[in-house]
Amino acid sequence: MQAALAIIAGAAGLWAWQETLNACWLIGAVLMLANWPYTLLVIRPVNQRLKHLVVDQLEEARPLVVRWGWLHSARAALGTVASSLFFINLL
Repeated sequence: MQAALAIIAGAAGLWAWQETLNACWLIGAVLMLANWPYTLLVIRPVNQRLKHLVVDQLEEARPLVVRWGWLHSARAALGTVASSLFFINLL
């Protein structure tokens, strides 16, 4: 669901930029759409490593989960900044 919402919000931001030529819409759209490559290139490898851990490798799980948390926070920040830019432009 989040992926679909990122695409919809990114497309809406691009449309708003095209209509208004306000660069904040473009920046917001790019940040929103940046969630896709960030997830695939940065977060997915950590997810894959976590999924393939076996019981005797559990000591590796904690640092990976902590890393995943920080990476997810960065992804959330992209959406937050993009949404904030959209909201500011609406005012």
